[in-house]
Amino acid sequence: MIFVTDSITVSDPSRVKQLIDGVRAEAEAAGAKDLKVFRSANNPNKVLTTAWWPDHDALHSFEEKVGPTFNEQISDVKQSEWDEDAWEEI
Repeated sequence: MIFVTDSITVSDPSRVKQLIDGVRAEAEAAGAKDLKVFRSANNPNKVLTTAWWPDHDALHSFEEKVGPTFNEQISDVKQSEWDEDAWEEI
């Protein structure tokens, strides 16, 4: 399992949350567990998503499937690029 964090700065965090909620079932079907969405307490326009994935292949397969449409839907509020990290427990 890998723990994945993605962060982005946007002008409308509620839209990102709504879109994440819209792909939640699909993400879970692709293997995501415990998918969460956070807003930074220091910068309310910064959004962080976290989830456990079985492996990089499952994550990247999901991202290839939904990523282009998702990013198109937030293009007018996007203020930064996505910053993604994959973590392994030690």
